[in-house]
Amino acid sequence: MNMRSAWCVMLVAAWLLTACTNHDTEQPSTPASGATPGIPATSTTAKETSVPAKGIIRAEPEQLFTGEEKKYQPFVGSMSGGVKFTYSGNKNTIGVDVELWENGKKQQTLVSTESPLDRPSEKSKGMYNGEFIAAVSGIKTEGDQQRYDIKFTLTDEQGTVTNEFSAEKHPSFQLSSLMALQGPAQAGEDTGLAVWGFQATDEHSLSSTGSILEDVRKAKYAIVFRIVVKD
Repeated sequence: MNMRSAWCVMLVAAWLLTACTNHDTEQPSTPASGATPGIPATSTTAKETSVPAKGIIRAEPEQLFTGEEKKYQPFVGSMSGGVKFTYSGNKNTIGVDVELWENGKKQQTLVSTESPLDRPSEKSKGMYNGEFIAAVSGIKTEGDQQRYDIKFTLTDEQGTVTNEFSAEKHPSFQLSSLMALQGPAQAGEDTGLAVWGFQATDEHSLSSTGSILEDVRKAKYAIVFRIVVKD
């Protein structure tokens, strides 16, 4: 079983544990799609993505549940996604910033993770070739407040970093949809690259432009995951 398959199994197990203790869950509407902040998406192929240019974060969408893994998808639901991504440069750490956006403006960074980019050989120093996977595993109630229960992970040949957090769910925001890359995308190391997220609204419909950055600027409420590198 590869690392991605193992993480999918762990995600299902965590979801089932959440379901046993929390019955206040919901499934979103049919996901809308979106993609690419920073530098516009290019026609980068998978082969090219494996050899990143200096100072550039490159990513492409990844289908989580294929083959035998499809049997796990009903347990996780549709609010999940992942990308393969690469980076090569002079920064010292790589991680994920989870941003809260409301009414088209970034309000705060909810979670910020970092992992060192030190590698066993000088040739691979400052390089990263791995996967990002995230899922909204449920909605839990804390007092009179509902919160999204969210898990995400970064995985490469050096290991896996997993994080779990919760974010407020507005009671009136019943319609939600994913924001995900539709093809290869890239961004400079100074801006980072938004690779996944979801938006919610109290209106009767949600629209998608095909760009995460454009969609989040129009969203009433959105959670955005941005891959970042830092000194």
